[in-house]
Amino acid sequence: MDWDDVAEPFIFVEGDIVSYATNEGVYVSVEIVRISCPYCGERFIGNKAHAGQFIFGHSTYHEYIMDRVEKFGGI
Repeated sequence: MDWDDVAEPFIFVEGDIVSYATNEGVYVSVEIVRISCPYCGERFIGNKAHAGQFIFGHSTYHEYIMDRVEKFGGI
């Protein structure tokens, strides 16, 4: 059983301090944050560690897309 099977989406809100368990491990007293991409508006709500992963992965995605645009032209 996975966390998504038992939890409603977005039960946490920005600023909450929560503890929870996932298949990856147990998170104790983590702050829930909300961030969004200034380029495309995609949003993420979750703990700070996963927010950092989102920022890194999402910026890498945009860099890749811009590289493709420069090499092949157009959008």
